[in-house]
Amino acid sequence: MLFVYQGKELDLRWFIIAGIFVVLSLGPVLFVAGKQVLSHLPCEWLSSNPFLGFYRSPSCLSMFLMLIFSNVIGYGLAKLETRYKNFKRVTPLLGLANFLEFLIIPVRLDARFENIPDYYFNLGATENGPEMTVLDVPIDLYGAQGPAGNYLLYQTVHQKPIVSGYISRTPTI
Repeated sequence: MLFVYQGKELDLRWFIIAGIFVVLSLGPVLFVAGKQVLSHLPCEWLSSNPFLGFYRSPSCLSMFLMLIFSNVIGYGLAKLETRYKNFKRVTPLLGLANFLEFLIIPVRLDARFENIPDYYFNLGATENGPEMTVLDVPIDLYGAQGPAGNYLLYQTVHQKPIVSGYISRTPTI
């Protein structure tokens, strides 16, 4: 399926496939600013079908969406390069900006990192390996409300398995 645009052929298949994946990656219900805008999107039917409901979350489809968008953006950049002669200098800058946007650089956003006791840094330097497991006391039963958040922060320093864990729901006991 080719579309003629100003004398040049443009393949619309990528645009159609991108549109399909955009709608599917939205999920079964569309929320905007916390309010339900649309319900019963195609993803709901797809996930309820026993033969096609092979994925658990619609966000998995965003990976395919990025691959398709790369083709669509490539078409757009090629069109801009043919229209504007100086745009060939801008394309590498856009590629570099995209690379820097997705570059993974560890950034310490947690201000509590400076308050980690030195003991945990020394614990990480020990050579006991994975045989060593850490039990922080008091044991946490309340998830985010208790000390588990600190214990997990400490684990990022010492890199040893911990007995306590994090739960998103507070138990009623």
